[in-house]
Amino acid sequence: MHPHTPTLTHSHTPKTRKQQKKNMAEHGTNMVLTPLWTLPLDAVGQERPTVQLLGIREQDGQYSFDFTLLGRWIDLAWAQGIRYFEMSHAFTQWGAAFTPKIMVETANGLERRFGWHVAADSDEYRRFLSALMPELQAFLRAKNLQGRCYFHVSDEPVEKDFEAYSRAAAFFTALAEDFPVIDALSSIDFYRKGVVRTPVPSTGALEKFMAEEIPERWCYYCSGRDCYPNRYIGLPSLRMRVLGLLLYLYRMDGFLHWGYNGWYKRPLRDFHVNPYQDTEGGRFYNSGAGMLVYPGNDAPVDSLRHEVFREAMQDLRALQELEGRIGRERVVAIVQQGVPYPITMSRYPKDAGWYQNLIARVCKTVAEERTGTDNL
Repeated sequence: MHPHTPTLTHSHTPKTRKQQKKNMAEHGTNMVLTPLWTLPLDAVGQERPTVQLLGIREQDGQYSFDFTLLGRWIDLAWAQGIRYFEMSHAFTQWGAAFTPKIMVETANGLERRFGWHVAADSDEYRRFLSALMPELQAFLRAKNLQGRCYFHVSDEPVEKDFEAYSRAAAFFTALAEDFPVIDALSSIDFYRKGVVRTPVPSTGALEKFMAEEIPERWCYYCSGRDCYPNRYIGLPSLRMRVLGLLLYLYRMDGFLHWGYNGWYKRPLRDFHVNPYQDTEGGRFYNSGAGMLVYPGNDAPVDSLRHEVFREAMQDLRALQELEGRIGRERVVAIVQQGVPYPITMSRYPKDAGWYQNLIARVCKTVAEERTGTDNL
């Protein structure tokens, strides 16, 4: 067995990993978070159980890399309909101050070479990334994944993190070359000052980014409150279903959402919760924020919210299909019909009947336009 065989929560058989990717693709997700190393997405000093697809060895001061498991992960996901790969963050969350947990094979055995004990701007970590990135990119290009792999620096930096994040971003984006780098970002100054190439604001912060000339527009949600769309168990289904319409109106190119099967207790512990009994990660976040599926014997068990998310993505496709036939202006007019205010992320009709009627009109118009084209 490879020394860096990944550990997956609740289910770890190849059959189950295959079913997870298939399930994601069938419900409208076409990108999967890919753990080159253990995701550094937790509070300072906390770390997740080791999940690392990269085989890394250091001998005589030189790093070498084994991409076998990464290739297997990509091939499995691709066969199930996943077409994009989101690489794990290169630095810790909220400011890029430290390095991810990365395990390295040495003459003395497996070693935690990087982690909370190593600063983000350490010479050794920069040497590691400088050795890795050219080989990793060559591997990804050989698999024809140019434009399909997205990298991260660090999520949600704030003003006090500006210098540290800027140093990390400048170094890493140079190594990334033509591979896109995206980061969750609510502070618009990071974009305006050119530090973040492609910002991914939360739905609550999105409006202030809309006036900017951003070539590729993304947004995300995870936790949060107010009236923005989300997927909490306590919300009516419309609050998730309307997401497809809103992504269309805002012309989003991509959407990130967390999480698919976040079955760990927060703050992070070395054990998982039973999501059938605990849907809040140890009462840490709103019920349902961390998971859309439940563990099954050989395949994920879908929540109602996951089915609604699939419908939201189908609504988005229907609106895009209709735009291709009658133009965006007419589609927006159909959407706004009878609504006395501009529909936004925070203000939209809360009546499920209104939404059902809207989608029915959209689908009816698509069908009529198809018939008209076929009769030409």
